[in-house]
This record gives sequence, structure tokens and C-alpha cells, in this order.
Amino acid sequence: MASFSFLTSLLAALLLYSLNAAILPTSQGLLAAAATARRPHTAPPPPPPPRRCITRVIHGKPRTLCAPINAPPKKRRVVVPPPKKKVAVPPKKRAVPVKKRVVARPPAPPTKIRRVAPRKAPVIPRPSPAPLRSNGETLTNDYYAHSCPQVESIIRNKVTAWVKKDRSLAASLLRLHFHDCMATGNDASILLKDPKGKSTEMYSVFSKGLRGFEVVDDIKLAVENACPGVVSCADVLTVIARDVTLELHGPFWFVPFGRKDSLTSHINDAAQVPHQESDANTLLKQFTAFGLSFSDLATLTGAHSVGKSHCFSFTRGGAAGANPRMNATYAQALHEKCKRGPWEEVFNDEDTPFLLDLEFYKNLKRGNVLLKSDNSIYVDNNMTSSLVDAFLTQPGMWDAQFAVSMVKLGNVQVLTGRQGEVRRVCSVPNSARHQ
Repeated sequence: MASFSFLTSLLAALLLYSLNAAILPTSQGLLAAAATARRPHTAPPPPPPPRRCITRVIHGKPRTLCAPINAPPKKRRVVVPPPKKKVAVPPKKRAVPVKKRVVARPPAPPTKIRRVAPRKAPVIPRPSPAPLRSNGETLTNDYYAHSCPQVESIIRNKVTAWVKKDRSLAASLLRLHFHDCMATGNDASILLKDPKGKSTEMYSVFSKGLRGFEVVDDIKLAVENACPGVVSCADVLTVIARDVTLELHGPFWFVPFGRKDSLTSHINDAAQVPHQESDANTLLKQFTAFGLSFSDLATLTGAHSVGKSHCFSFTRGGAAGANPRMNATYAQALHEKCKRGPWEEVFNDEDTPFLLDLEFYKNLKRGNVLLKSDNSIYVDNNMTSSLVDAFLTQPGMWDAQFAVSMVKLGNVQVLTGRQGEVRRVCSVPNSARHQ
């Protein structure tokens, strides 16, 4: 039985083999078997990203740390907040206005109205307004360029001729211009005459000793012959002051034009001119009121290097009482010169009486000046005294500043436009010429 089962199994195997060989060739069967044994085709893996490695000693042991180069940044997780739920708000209830209870009041009894005639306000006569003055903002250098272009040459020639006759007129005309400006402004009011009433600035006690009026009238006449009714007396006197400065070897400056002459002149206005007995602080207040500064005060005082002064202007009680601030030797010399009386004249600067120079400031430091006001600008005020020292140590400084200060002086409180007039004769207003 055992041999029979063995034979049966062997026959079954042979039969199965023959069937496989008949269906597939040997080569294809082997390939099919190999195909079933091989994995399906896949792409090769990508190369690893480049890495950068460094070696560090950590806790005594070398460790290599690697990190990819240009590693893409990690995407941040964006958390989107859930939408807010809308909460329904109930509408506000409008307040119902409460009707006020109106209580009817009985009508008031009629009152008797007493009619009173309105009072009339008293009529107070208003004074005529004073003309508004300026400090030369509207003046120009070419004001007469077309209407009277030769005006400066006419005045220059006349001044030269007059000073050639009398050298002392140069200082007198310079002083006349200063008095006109420091009374009510540069308006030629100092030139108006009043022979009968003597109520103008010319007749004030503060104007005693002024001279050169006839020179101004003569020069004005020459200007009128060339340009009738064009150039004001204030402009003429301002140019005269510049030209006599040149005759005294002083600096030159351009004069702005366009001033008008005042219609009136009052004797009390002359009291505003700085006085020889005033101290530096009082003088500074007067200068400030006209828009001038301490530098203008110290500079214009230097004009006292020319001209003369009467003995009464620098002595007290005549020739016996010289100013105590003077140098003792200088005071004794003045005492001898003033024995004849208070109207005796003395040169302000004995060394160079006809030159605008620095000798005045040198004498000022030594106490050899006539007027108390001159002494005060060096003794009583630090600002003006420091300028005096600067003038003596810096050549040319005083000349330059003198030109600037003279322009400012000529521009103080001027009349322009219809505020004044152009006088045909400087000593008489136009309205009085026809009376």
C-alpha cells in the first residue's frame, strides 16, 4: 500500500510540470518569476541639503554641531480668532416730554412812563492831531534825482565858500543842525523867526550862542533859484551838516532825502535839547527818546573837539567857579581866560580847534574838557566810557561810527508827505509870506 501512494504522488508531480512547460517557455517563466520577486520602480531619493558643521567643546568633550545652510524658515501658525458675536442692543426709549402746567397770571397794571429829554453831551473842542513822525523809513538817497539833481553840488560849493571866509562857521552850522534835530526832530523848526512875539525855538535861552542862520538862508536861496519849491529847508540843513564835516576833515556819508519843514515852532521845545550840566544817564534818556543809543551819545559828543564855548556854559557863578570835575591845572587856566565875563569864548580843544579828530577823547581821559556833560560820559557810565577807550585804541572806528550816528541824527522824527511843507524861505512859513 505504501509503495502505491508513493507512485501516485510522483505521477501527479510529473503531470504538473509538463503542463507548466507547455503553457510558458522556460525563459519567460524565469523572467516572470524574477519580476514578481523585484520591487516596483521608484525615483532616487533627493540629495541631503548642504549642512554646516562646527566642533565645540562642551563639558570637556568635543561635539560636532551641524545645521542646514539657508534652511527655509518655519511657517508660523496663524491663529484666526473666531468672529465676534453681534449682540443685539435694544433701542433706547425716547423720553416722553412732560408738558409743563402753565399758570395764567393776571396782567400787571399799566405804569406811567415819565418822558425825560435826553441830555446833550458837552462839546469839547479837540486839538488838531500832531503829525505822525517817523525815523526816516521813507527817506531815499535819490529823492531829488529827477526834480533837482544838482542840489548837493550847489550846497557843497556854497558851504566851501562860506567856510573859506570864516572857519568858525563850520562848527556853528554843525551845532545848529544838532539843536534842530534834538528839539522836535529834524524839521527846520529852529530856523523859523518871530521878530515880534519871539515865541520860536530860536529865541529860547537854550538856543543862545547859535549862529549861521544867514548861511542857511543864502544856500536855500541858491537852491530855490535852481529848483523852486522842491528842496526843503530840513534837507538843506542836513546836507550842510555833512559838508561842514568834510571841511573839518571828518568822514563822508550819503544823506537820505525827502523831509518836510514844520509849519510852527515853539520856544519851549528848545528845552529838550541836551544841556551841558546834564549827567550821562540823563543824556542817555534824552537820546533814547529820539531812537538813539549810548554809542550815538559817545560818538556825537566827539564833535565837541571843534568850536568854542562861552564861559557861562562850563563855570558856576561866572569865572570864579570852574567845574569841580576838571583837572585842577586846566581849571586854573580857564579861570584866567574867563575873568572878562561869562560871555568870553574859549576853544573846546586848544590843540586842533578846527579838526574833527580824537584829541577831544584824549583830553577827556585827562579831565581837560570844558563841559560837565562831556566829563560825565567817561566817569558816570560804563558803556560810554568803554567806547571812548575803544575809539582811542582802534583807529578809524570813530570816523565810521560818526557817519552812522549822523545819519541816525538826521532821520529822527522827520516829517514826510503832507505832514509838512517845503518852505520857500527857511525863516518864514509859506502861509506867512502872503500876509
